[in-house]
Amino acid sequence: MFMIMMLNKLIFKYVVDISSINGRLHYKWDRVTILPEVLAAHGYIDQLKSISAIEPNLSITIAIQCKLKEHSDQPRSEIDGNVFNEVAYYGDIGIIKWLAENRSEDLASSDMFYSGFAANHQHILEYVLFLHNNLFDQSKPQYISSTIKYPNRFTLFKFIYGVGCVCPDNVMDLAAMSSNFDAMKWLHSNTTHRSTSKSLNFAAQANRFYIITWLKESCNLNYTVEMMDTAVGAGHIELVKWLNVNSTEGCSVAAMNIAAINSNLEMVNWLKENRTEGHSHGQILDVVASAGDVAML
Repeated sequence: MFMIMMLNKLIFKYVVDISSINGRLHYKWDRVTILPEVLAAHGYIDQLKSISAIEPNLSITIAIQCKLKEHSDQPRSEIDGNVFNEVAYYGDIGIIKWLAENRSEDLASSDMFYSGFAANHQHILEYVLFLHNNLFDQSKPQYISSTIKYPNRFTLFKFIYGVGCVCPDNVMDLAAMSSNFDAMKWLHSNTTHRSTSKSLNFAAQANRFYIITWLKESCNLNYTVEMMDTAVGAGHIELVKWLNVNSTEGCSVAAMNIAAINSNLEMVNWLKENRTEGHSHGQILDVVASAGDVAML
């Protein structure tokens, strides 16, 4: 009885601490024993171990919640509130197996495949496909669209594609948006997906000469006015100069206005000296006047 009283006092103390951290969100101590993630989220590991003695099946949940906080540099899973998803994000198959045997009530509503790929754990994806295939919904295009955002996850991307995940129609443009050159080349060689002029704009925005030239040579895409305007807006003057020599499209009247809006005097002067499109006189005067940049005049 004495130990229970002491435990209750300890729990109450940490609940008060949590309430202050959470902007006065209050929890009754008995709720904490039901929802141990409340304490776990704040790193009270020893206290959570004590609580797990009352409810042994919560110990794994506690460990996962705490460990997950140590990996905040990784993109967090968009699936929250399901312990299987959290474990999949952490990447421990052993704990998943334990949970499947002891806390199976959460299994059916989980999306371990999504959490596993969000944390770049291919072994979790393989496990789910082998033992819990019913949890895998290959019709979700976000598997591909999310993975392709990370150029360093090319191997995972190929795996996701290979198991039949739906690929969005604009996947090549999405790859260009993230400068995922390996994925772009692989898709071009192994699928029917093709880049559009948007890929050129994304490459110009990121100042990726090698992607721009590849799109021209391998995808037969022609450089566009919008592409040069994009390079001007991003302040990539060397790319603008290169396009001036290697493209017949040029830029638009808006290019100099964009450079003026960005207070990029070097770009404005270069456009004045090397391009004939000019500018929208009234608009650029308004921009310069509002910025108070006399040098632009």
